[in-house]
Amino acid sequence: MNKILKDKELAKLITKFKKEKKITALLHGVFDVLHIGHIKYFEDIKRNCDIIIVSVTDDPYVNKGPGRPLFNIEERVKMISSIENVNFVTISKSETAEKIIKTIKPDLFVKGKDYKNKKNDLSKNINKEIKAIKSVGGKFLTTESPLHSSTKIINEETNILSEDLKKFLKILDKDKIKKNYFSLLQNINNKKILIIGEPIIDVYNYVKIQGKSSKNNILSSKHISTNEFGGGTFLVANTISEYASKIDFLTFYNQHNKKYIKKFISNKNINLKIINDSKIKFLIKKRFIDQYSNNRLYQINYNDETSLNKETGRKINNYLKKNHKKYNYIVAFDFGHNYFSKEVVNTLNRLHRKTFINCQSNSSNFGYNLINKYKKASAIAMDEQEFRLSVQDKSTDMKTLIKLNRKLINKFKNFIITMGKFGCYHCSNGLIKFIPAVYSTFKDTTGSGDIFFSLYISLKITNKFNHDEICLISHIAAGLHANGIGNEKKFDIKSLYKALDSILK
Repeated sequence: MNKILKDKELAKLITKFKKEKKITALLHGVFDVLHIGHIKYFEDIKRNCDIIIVSVTDDPYVNKGPGRPLFNIEERVKMISSIENVNFVTISKSETAEKIIKTIKPDLFVKGKDYKNKKNDLSKNINKEIKAIKSVGGKFLTTESPLHSSTKIINEETNILSEDLKKFLKILDKDKIKKNYFSLLQNINNKKILIIGEPIIDVYNYVKIQGKSSKNNILSSKHISTNEFGGGTFLVANTISEYASKIDFLTFYNQHNKKYIKKFISNKNINLKIINDSKIKFLIKKRFIDQYSNNRLYQINYNDETSLNKETGRKINNYLKKNHKKYNYIVAFDFGHNYFSKEVVNTLNRLHRKTFINCQSNSSNFGYNLINKYKKASAIAMDEQEFRLSVQDKSTDMKTLIKLNRKLINKFKNFIITMGKFGCYHCSNGLIKFIPAVYSTFKDTTGSGDIFFSLYISLKITNKFNHDEICLISHIAAGLHANGIGNEKKFDIKSLYKALDSILK
């Protein structure tokens, strides 16, 4: 008898079972690594029903942190179907069981005893599932079998987490971190924050390579599709606004920019502070990508070097001077496209006790937009290359290089150097700490550094976390972002909690 069925096939079977007075129970989960806890779980459920159906989450919907699922959907389904007490298995194309409950209409929907306290489910998915099972005349049931964690087994017994990360995690108070993050999401920060910097429109043009042109020495390609994403300070503002309720976003307003503001400012917590200027257009980066390999072929920038005239620069500076007392914090993302005039930089330097500065190099300003122009800040962040450019050293070991440049670093209360998949250095009060990264594989790193520092800021201002904890959570956020394409997915603080919970098992 075939155990692996589609949900519509199961719906017909369950109708038949109900006529035969047989009780059906649905279970839903990832089931990445089977262990004794699962066997006891199934045995416990079998005492309450005649037929056990297991819905296994398909690979794209698994949200368990880096390297998950460990086994693909075909392997996980095969393992589950081999268990004697399991009667049928189906594949779920959703993170929750809501859809399959409504389709097959089981008598029971069953979860482990950790779901007795529904408040622990930050995603609130359990509430949706309970509502779904009640809507089809069924009941929600929790088991009493002992809890075991597949995720904990995977974290401890496999190389999903690097050895450096495993050692680092041992020094942390894991329960405290999860408790504080959970508390943070229940009580959004009400400190007032100003965000300034360049909004960026990332345009992804997917093409099919057709080969070399027969008449010209150029590569010919066929256009397949185009996606637009809000990057730069659009991404920053939307991310920080998930954690803070009072965000002011200073931006230039004209007919060109209007449509992008409307499209990419997605959170009601963001209040626009507008400077009317018909000439300052948002930067647009058009990338051309081979659809088959996902390799980037080339990029075209529009409005790359925003020329702030004296009047426009004066308006930004005047706004800061006039309004800075309103704000608890000022967040400045300097992407190096001439948005920050010398006067604005000087004003930010004077306001250093409340400023968070991100200073970046890019293809059009490589080597010219350096952190050296900032004299002080509550925190300043850059990547390894940007730091090396600022100190004019491309080869010295990073920790040694940091020690050699303490004079520069000590000007800033917190100094962060990100190093991609390796981790980051955090320097504060004379201490140098290395925090290893969590994710080692990525789809697209566009915006990941911005996400990292946005999370750093969001957590830092709560005073609930130490620097190790802040950088770890920021690494997780950046890794989650880098495992999507561009900025296609709005940052999900609940997904971050699930990944954090998995890593801290």
